[in-house]
Amino acid sequence: PLILPDVTLYMLPHDQSDAPYVELAGWIENPKGAETFNTHTLKEVIVWHNPPSVNVYNVVEHGRRFFRVLEYTSNMSICLHEVEGDPYPDRIAGILSMSAGIPMTT
Repeated sequence: PLILPDVTLYMLPHDQSDAPYVELAGWIENPKGAETFNTHTLKEVIVWHNPPSVNVYNVVEHGRRFFRVLEYTSNMSICLHEVEGDPYPDRIAGILSMSAGIPMTT
């Protein structure tokens, strides 16, 4: 299953095959009629090679600075922050782990 359906993710153009992780970024459209000033939310996805895991962040502005807010992790045991919500079992690259969060959160 797709973690972020209908979102086009972009990465840097140089070769990242030997990197320990890769950063992807894309925009997700906020629901119509939502009580928000923004029409889109910037998402950053960090994909780790070893151990295989995926972290999804919302990028938010506060005082003209940008911060990542963790919204989803595919492996809670190696995540450095606690994600809201109950953990659930999931498989990433054939490895069973406990995932948490909702990646589509705007």
